[in-house]
Parts: sequence; structure tokens; C-alpha cells
Amino acid sequence: METNLKKIERTSKLKKDENWEFRAFLKGYDIPLEELDSIGSITRFSAIIYEINRIKRQNCNKL
Repeated sequence: METNLKKIERTSKLKKDENWEFRAFLKGYDIPLEELDSIGSITRFSAIIYEINRIKRQNCNKL
């Protein structure tokens, strides 16, 4: 998993359109959130956000 915040920011900017397209797709997908979660995308997303926030806190503590 990438932990370099600058690389993550750069990649997210490069994939901005793709991310919005995926979000629009999910909003139009008529299935319950629980089913989406069972697929795993929401769970992985939550785990990634948790890890990014943990790394950010570690980086702040180094200052």
C-alpha cells in the first residue's frame, strides 16, 4: 500500500475523472449498501481511509 502522501495526492488528481465516474456509477446502481459492502469495495475504502489517517497522524507527530 502506498504511504507517501504526495504520491497519493498526485495519483488522486490524475484519477479524478475516473473516480467521479465510479462514484456516479455507484449512485446509479440500485442495490442496498449492505450488498455493496459484501462485495468489499466499501470495506476496502474504509480500511484505506483509516490507514491514510493513521499515517497522517504519525507524520504530524514527527513535527
